[in-house]
Amino acid sequence: MNRTVTHKTLTFKHLVYNYRGVLFNIAFFIYILTVQIPLVKAVSGVMEHGKINLLVGLLLILVTFAELVGIHLKLPVLNSRIGKGEIKRFALFFIIWVFHIIVNMSLVIFGLKAVGIFFDSEHMAWLAMVFAVFVVLKEIYLLMYFWAKPRLKKELSEKKLMTRELIGDVLIFCWSAVAFTVTWVYGASSGLVQPGSILVIVLQLVGAILIFLMMFLPLRLLQFYEEWSIPRTRRQKLWSWLSLVLNILAALLILILNLPRW
Repeated sequence: MNRTVTHKTLTFKHLVYNYRGVLFNIAFFIYILTVQIPLVKAVSGVMEHGKINLLVGLLLILVTFAELVGIHLKLPVLNSRIGKGEIKRFALFFIIWVFHIIVNMSLVIFGLKAVGIFFDSEHMAWLAMVFAVFVVLKEIYLLMYFWAKPRLKKELSEKKLMTRELIGDVLIFCWSAVAFTVTWVYGASSGLVQPGSILVIVLQLVGAILIFLMMFLPLRLLQFYEEWSIPRTRRQKLWSWLSLVLNILAALLILILNLPRW
């Protein structure tokens, strides 16, 4: 019986350590097709009908803090596993980080509107600007935090390390899921592609794909950082690409379903 339990534990550890990005992609794929639907409806009610929804507003603002906590939990453990060395593909990492700012700024704008605070309000504009400045400062801090490559200062048991990193993964996933729903899914629902000539439609589709990449790539910033920093086998790379393609196809399916019926 002990052997069976040990075998399961080793299998779980193997999946977590070697296929963490794949597990993230699969969970994200399931979320895209199922769980996000109520949130899309709630966001639409706020943006299109001017409804005040304190729950949605607090959720959108809190997930930006949740991501920050998740990165602080995960990154030191991850860097301890990676070891020394510079950030791989830093130019691409930096571009994705710039998009990361746009995603978090969008979350804050949507969140403030959901609780009844608008950037054009005479009385509450200052509070909206405070949040905007906070997002920019937070993003600059995150870039510096990545560049510093923080590591754990004290030794912890393997179980505690795994638990800490998994909690970080969960918090980051929650942020990614909500951010994807608010930015890409709601944007697609609003109609990124409108009727016109074939050339105009093609250009709009190209633009939509670029917007999708701007909204989607930042959601996997930590996963990209990990995948680029740790050597992987061909099988690991194959599963990563296949699961990533699943996410992209699901996102494009949302766009297709929301195209105008010409």
